[in-house]
Amino acid sequence: MITLPLTSDPYRTFTTVLGEVRYRITTRWNERASVWTADFIDAETDVPLARSIPIVLGADLLKSFCPKIGRLFAIDMAAELEHGTEAGVDDLGNRIKVVWLAPDEVPE
Repeated sequence: MITLPLTSDPYRTFTTVLGEVRYRITTRWNERASVWTADFIDAETDVPLARSIPIVLGADLLKSFCPKIGRLFAIDMAAELEHGTEAGVDDLGNRIKVVWLAPDEVPE
């Protein structure tokens, strides 16, 4: 399991390795929709895996795009009182963490 190094910077790009592939990930705060989104691009080939994926709780964020690379989930780390509230502009990387599970870490 890997926790992505996200922050509440309204536009941020970084690279990370998921499995054996290096990805360039860009996160953005969408003011109009009040949601964080992420782009996943293969850093070696510059081929997009997915663009503008909404970062929402309780969903495998990569399932519709490329389930073979593992699973990606947003998790609310707050106390029970706030648990389940989607990420606001200041929450990504703080209250809301995004974790990646490799295919061999995912139960059948």
